[in-house]
This record gives sequence, C-alpha cells and structure tokens, in this order.
Amino acid sequence: MKAVWEFLENFYAGVYVADMNTYELIYMNAKAREWFQISSPEEYKGQKCYAVLQKFRMPCPFCTNTQLIDDQFYEWDYYNPIINKTFHLKDYIIEYEDRKCRVEIAIPDDATLNAKDGKAENAEMNPDFFINKCLMATHSASDPSVSIELMLQYIGSQLGCENIFLYERMDNGEFLSTYHWAPSSAEHPLNLSLQVEYPQHLQSLYRNEVLIFSDSDDRLPSPFQFSSQQDFADIHTLVLSPVLSKGRIIALLRLDNPSVQHIRQISGTIKVLSHFMGSILLRRDLMAHLEELSYHDSMTQLLNRHALNRYISGEDYQKRKTLGLIYCDLIGLKRINDNLGHNNGDRLIMQASHILTELFSAKNVYRIGGDEFLVVCQDISQKGLEEQVEQLRARVAQDNCALSIGCTWSDAPDDDFSQLMTLADDSMYRDKLSYYENQQTHEPHIDSSKSTAFQAFLQNYYFDAETFFHSIAMPEAPFYLYCGDVQRNIYYISDNLRDTFNFDSNLVYDFVGLLEQRIYEPDRQLHIKDSQAMFREKRTSHSIRYRIFDKNGQLLWIHCRGILTWDETKTTPLFFSDSMISLKNESEVDPVTGLLNMSCALKDLATLCRRQVKLLLLCFNLRNFSDINLSLGRSTGDAMLREIANRMEMELGEQFEFFRLDGVHFLVLTQLDYDVRVLSDTIRQIVLDVYRRNGIHIMYPCAIGVLHAPQDGTAPQELIDNILLATQNAKKTYSTDFVEFSTYISKGYREQSDISMALNYSVNHGFQDFQIVLQPQVAADTGEIYGGEILLRWNYLGQEVPPSKFIPILEQVGLIVPVGKWVVTQIMQACQEIFLRAPNLKISFNVSYLQILDSAFFDYIHNAMLLYGIPGRNLMIELTETHFDEMPDYLEHFIERCDKVGISFVLDDFGTAYSSLHMLLQYPAELIKLDRTLMCELTSSPEKLNFMMSIIYACHRFGKKVCVEGVETQEDLQIVRQTECDFIQGFYFYKPLELPDFYRLLRNNNGKLIQS
Repeated sequence: MKAVWEFLENFYAGVYVADMNTYELIYMNAKAREWFQISSPEEYKGQKCYAVLQKFRMPCPFCTNTQLIDDQFYEWDYYNPIINKTFHLKDYIIEYEDRKCRVEIAIPDDATLNAKDGKAENAEMNPDFFINKCLMATHSASDPSVSIELMLQYIGSQLGCENIFLYERMDNGEFLSTYHWAPSSAEHPLNLSLQVEYPQHLQSLYRNEVLIFSDSDDRLPSPFQFSSQQDFADIHTLVLSPVLSKGRIIALLRLDNPSVQHIRQISGTIKVLSHFMGSILLRRDLMAHLEELSYHDSMTQLLNRHALNRYISGEDYQKRKTLGLIYCDLIGLKRINDNLGHNNGDRLIMQASHILTELFSAKNVYRIGGDEFLVVCQDISQKGLEEQVEQLRARVAQDNCALSIGCTWSDAPDDDFSQLMTLADDSMYRDKLSYYENQQTHEPHIDSSKSTAFQAFLQNYYFDAETFFHSIAMPEAPFYLYCGDVQRNIYYISDNLRDTFNFDSNLVYDFVGLLEQRIYEPDRQLHIKDSQAMFREKRTSHSIRYRIFDKNGQLLWIHCRGILTWDETKTTPLFFSDSMISLKNESEVDPVTGLLNMSCALKDLATLCRRQVKLLLLCFNLRNFSDINLSLGRSTGDAMLREIANRMEMELGEQFEFFRLDGVHFLVLTQLDYDVRVLSDTIRQIVLDVYRRNGIHIMYPCAIGVLHAPQDGTAPQELIDNILLATQNAKKTYSTDFVEFSTYISKGYREQSDISMALNYSVNHGFQDFQIVLQPQVAADTGEIYGGEILLRWNYLGQEVPPSKFIPILEQVGLIVPVGKWVVTQIMQACQEIFLRAPNLKISFNVSYLQILDSAFFDYIHNAMLLYGIPGRNLMIELTETHFDEMPDYLEHFIERCDKVGISFVLDDFGTAYSSLHMLLQYPAELIKLDRTLMCELTSSPEKLNFMMSIIYACHRFGKKVCVEGVETQEDLQIVRQTECDFIQGFYFYKPLELPDFYRLLRNNNGKLIQS
C-alpha cells in the first residue's frame, strides 16, 4: 500500500517526510529532490534530515517537532541558504508503520522563484539581496548562538568557502575560535588561537577594513600565527574581517578559499554582515549576563534559591550517589541592623559569604534567605562532610564570625531534598541554642572580692565613661583607641579613629577585619598572623607596627598595643582594647620613603637581641646619588627612593623588615636562613631597574654589606655599626657583589678612626708629631745633586706612620688643607737655609687635589714666598694624573697663576693612568717622574726595558726632562742609565733626610751639586 505522501510525487511544491524521533529521511518528492540535486531515493534514505537539507551536524535549532500538534498544520516561513530559496512551510504529524513522522510541504516564495540562479553571483551583482537573505536566515532563530551559526552557514554556502571561523577576543586579548562552519559534516575543533602578527594589519582591522590575502601575492602565511600549521593547510585565499563594538575589535571573521572571482568587490558586504554579527554577539552576552544575574544574589554574588531549584531539577543532582548539606545562619543580624545600621549588617553577611566561598567552591554555596546560607556537597563521604564542617567551625571562630552551623548527610538517592534541608536546619538550630547558652555563661560580672581599685571606683562613684574615653582620644591626640566585645564582634572606636579612617559610626561590627582592609598590602599579612597567633597562643597582649591608609589615601605608620581579656578558664576571649599610636610624632618614620628609620631599627634589634634569634642583616648604599639629585632634581630623586623601597617590600615580602638608616643607606633585616647572594642580586636588580627607568645607567649602582647575628654582634648599636662598616668597605670594591663583615674590617676601621682622632689632636696642638724630610735627586750621568723632594712624615705612639696610610685620612677628614699650609711654611723656612749654600737647587713638594680646590691656597703660597724671599724658579709642585681627572678646570687656573710667579710643575707617578701621553701636550710640566712600579719591572725582561726607553724617548721629544724613582741597587743604576733618563731619585744615592742632616750635607760639601 502506498504511503499518503507518495501521491504528492509530482506536486508543484517540495515535500519531505522524516522520522520525528530519529530525524531519518523517509521520503522526498521530485521537486525537493530537484532543489537539492538528488537523483534517486537511495541518496537520501537513511540520512538525517538536518544533514541533507541544512548541512548541519546536529538537529536544527529551529526544528518544529516540539511545536507540532496532532491534526493541525504548523505554518512558518524560512530561508534556506543551501539552495538560496525562501519558503512558506506547512508541517503536519502522520503515523506511519508505528513511526511518528513529520511531513513538511515547502511552497517557494515568488520573489525567490524569479531570483537569478547561482550563489556567489548574488553577492557580487546584488549586495542588498545577499545581505537581506542572510539576515532572514539569521532571524529565524531566537537563540543568538544559533543565529551566528546560520549566518556562517549562509555566508559559507553562498561564497563557496571551505571553512568559516569566528574568533572571539578573550579577556587576556587572545583570539580563540568559538564558531565554525564547513560544507562537510565533519566536526572541527574549537578554541584554536589566531594572532595577527604585523602591526599594520592590526591597524587596518581597527579601521574596519576587510583584509584579503592570496598566495599569488606571496602573502600567506606570514601575517598570522595559528594554533598549528594544519590550520593553514591548503589555503590559497584568506579573508579576515573585524567585528567591532565601540571601536574595539571583539571578534575576527575568517573565510577560507571563497570561490568568488571578484572577492574584493564584496568586501563591503562582508563588512556589513560583520556589523550585524557583532550585534548578535552582544545580544548573546547580554542574555547570558541577565540569565546569570537571575541565578545569583545581588549582594554576595552567591547562587540563590532560583539556582538551587535549577540544581535540584538538573541531571547532576539526579546522578548523585551521596549528598551532604551544611545549613548556616547568621546570629544576631537583626540586632546589628537595628543597633548599628544596615551597613554593618551587610558587612556581616559579606564576611560569612567570604568564609564559605574560601572553604567551599562558590558553585556549591547558596544564599537562601536574608541570614541563611546552604552549602551543597555532592558525592562526599560522611567523614569528609564532618571534616569540612569542623574546618568551617574553626574558621568561623578564627574570624570571630557569629555563624551557627548544622548539617546532614544521605547516601539514599531517593531521599527528598526538602526533607534533608529540614534536617540540616534542625541541626543548625540546636547549634544556635548552644551559642546563646554559652553567651549567658560569659556575661561580664564583678567579683567584689577580686575587684580592682578601678572597678571599686566604678561601683561606688559617679563615672562618665564616654567623657573619660573622649578625654584620652582627643582629635589632635597622636593615638587612636578602640575596644570591643570579642564574642559578638562589636567594637566601639574613638571619634578621631572614626574620622581619620572614614568609618560610618563609633559602633562597628567586625572592626578588626575592616581595619585590616585599610592596612598597606605588604604589612597586612603580618597583622593577620599576629592576631591569629594571639588567639592561638592565648596571649593577653600584642604589639605590632604597620602602615595603614587614612581616608585621604595617605600612608601612616601605626604602632598598635593591645590587651586581650579571657574567661577564667582561658578558653574564650571576651574583651579586647587597643591603642593605635601614630609614629609620625615619634620621629620613627622616614618622610620620603615611608620606611622606619634608624631609631626604630635599634628598637627592633634590641627586642630581637634579647630573644637571641639568628638574624641576617643586609645594608646597601646608593652610589653617586647626590649626582642624581643634582641632575634630575630632588623631587625625582625622592620618587626613586620611594620606588626602591616599595619594590623591595613587594618582591621580598613580609618575612623581611626594611629601614632607611641615613642618607642613602638602607637596612634589610630577616630571621630567615636566606641565600645572601640571591638577596643581594635581587636588591641590586631592583635598584638597576629604577635607575634605568629614569634614564640612569650605572654599572655598579649600590654597595652591599652583609652581617650575621649573633656571631657578628649581640647589641643593637654594635650590629648597626658593624653593618655600616661592611657597607663602607664594599664601596671601595666595585667588582664585588657584597662584602661580609669580619673582625678584620672592624679592626681596620677602628685603627683608621684612632689615626683620624690622633691627626686632629696633632693639628690642634701646633702640628705636633708632624715633620718634613727631603730626599735628594741626582743627575743620572754624574750623580750630582740636582734638587730634592720634600716629604711629609707623622709619628703616632712613638712610631712613624706610612704616608700611604695617614695622608688619605687627612684628605677624608679635610685636614689636608691646614696641614698643607703648614708644610708650605716649613718648606719656605727650609729653602732660606738651603739656598744660602745651593742657590740653584730645585725643591719640589706634593699638592693634594683638595688643596687646589681651596681658592685661597695659591695666595698662601705666594705670600709665603714673598715673606721668606723664595724665588719661584727654585720651586716645583708635583701633581699626579689624578689631579687632571678630578678637576681639570681648577687645575688649569692654578697652573696659570703659578706659572706667572715662576713655579714649575712635575708630573708625578707618570705611566699609571690612561691619559699619560695626552698630559705631556696639554699641561706645561717641566719634569716627568716615572712611577717606581715601572722601575720594579725593568729587570724582568728586555721588553720592559724597551718600553721604558720608549716612554723616556717620547718625553724628550716633547721637551720634558725625566726622573726615575725607586733606584736602590747597583744593578738598578746600570739598567736605568741605559734608558738615557735625566735624573734619578732613590735609596741607592740618598734616603729621605731630616732637614738638619741635609743642611750638614750641604755645609760639608759631601754631596756634589749641580752649579747651573
């Protein structure tokens, strides 16, 4: 027997029949087969209707199966992009061979019947037609995701694309594929990434330009980066269109190998469709957001009762094996709302919400009433539920949150959910009763037999508590007060605390928790840990420093000192009182960096030393920071110091304490057994980063000293002194990462300090223990005395101190200037005696660069020459190459003035600096003295001798005479005479002579003198 639809084989309209349960195609008449280019029934039988008619991989989202009613036609309109036709459709249910079937009659729209045949040509010849048909296909679905899939299907089928991808921009800026269409029914993986490589292409996309790439232009695949090269296989043409919203790219539409010959002509059409696609995406996100809001509590963002009902009716709940429920109720919420205001009540709700979401996944926590919460634990063991409830109780006690807790557990899948909730509610109610009974046992009372004098005063005399509280916490007072009922978590705070830190009222619920929110992040964990330790260790007091933001965003240092009262058994904390002292009035805070200063470091070290804990101290000094202040300005310098301090605190963390000792010395203190090299490298990198960000490039930006306690010191001031010594020592060695303190360093600096004090004593007592000596200089060829060098000597504790040790100290402490003037006077007096017997001798003396910086020094020399009648032609001033590096401008002016009065110059220690040959030309030195280190190397090899001879030759070529120092043996003399130098100075001829000895030498004429 024929099926009823077989009579419609040659019907003018298309007819198809499909099984409503399996979607299997049963029949297509001739017109339908013609439209879909099917030559025989064997091609469609057994196939899914959605695969043959729509090229979908799953049932059509707009399928009408669920809307059909027996004995009634369901009529609707639909545009099919596969065959480019719009139909008026009539659907009907028919029972056939025990199968429920849908019969669909498709009557073509007249406009479609008259439309131009073909696919892609419609887009090229009539863009409006292409866009309208696409939008008709899109709007046939109410679900935005389905609309996007239909749009991709229409564009792909009409343009003959091999693939179409829609890449959406994620929160991290990455583009991932979220929708895909292809002609075949094969699935394609989603969440593949796409990255636009070249900035110029990205700029074009932001200008809403459609990018078209073809392998004929050699432009593939370099502009892009895909998840894998497989994504680029067999692509010869690629179209990329931006989907914009408010000037921002929210998605990218990618078309692979469209068949349109003139693809560039339809880029405007694609651009228009991309705009509509953006609207659909925004509608989808808005609908998702609204749906999400409907399932969440507006205050806590927890799931609500609506979400709980969804869970109960969902598949996950039906598949459960066990179920645990935890029912929670906030105790005293109404009382807090009535007495303290709803803001404090809301804080209590949020506190409970945070505790529950931290211990349990947010997807399992529901707010089912104003003060009620429910935690759903599916597929959990009874023991596991009990352990989680105990963790919750411990956390509630730790955070002092008034939350009663009840629970129930079931392993019977048939148990009713509402009955389980009732059981959990009953358990919670019993917990609440226990709480109130416990509160009554801890009501405060006064035992007259044990009352203090203050309690006795309160009982027997008039006392105004509020006036008393205000009197010790005046607005201008440098401290803030608060106290509270620990069990009820209600605190009273002073007016100045309320106003300074912007609290709404003097009565505050969970004040300590709110205070911690205002504490500076690096210090917050320290405060939390200290508070937890106080309750855990059952302490009665605490003391801690931290930084906190006031209502204006200013960072204040606070020293908190508090007292905690317990019950008689010391199991329940009852009352807490605290004073918060502002350290800005205690001179303990550095105003630039906000770090604690030297005085605070000494106090903390005193506490730690008493506890005899092991400590690591690291001190660093910023090199050349005064130059930075001069160059960039002090405000920039201060900002750099603040940034260095902040970076240290953020990167090193709460286990370290930081102090600014003085100037640019910083102290880092920790009780950790920390790798010193890692710590020093971290600090050095922080300083380098801050310097470079401000355009400063210094290879060695800081000097670092390290110290370990108690082995390197047991007293606070001793530790500070020793770490500063190590840092000072580190400043001298640029290539060393850090210098660890040692007794050798301490001994050296103590000796230097002793010498410095003794030098000051000598200067202040008429230059006691100072004297000058003279070492003669002779002609190299004859040994006749040519002149002499005046040298300074100093005795300390009966012993002569080497000039290399005491002269640098004179320079460091500034005594070189008065000592230098004393030396000049001594020289002039000696020259009077010397020139009576040897009027042609040349007397030279050394001058420090600090003396040249003294503008009055030349005048002092000149006045002394006039006073003692000493001609300038007999005087020579010895300068080292250091002078030329340190202060060329001062030196040039000094040389000019000396030259006018006949004083000549000697370039001393020649050959030790990089610019020696340049010095020969630039400055008028009459004599060049070769450094004694060159003399020591002459005997080592012929090459060294040749090197010295080349230096002397160069000096002679520049018209300079040469004196070689350090000649001590006959062998030295023989070698030196080969160099053809002019003069020699050394122990072989004369050691430095005290002035009477030199006078005697001249009187006895034992020395040969050069007469002219």
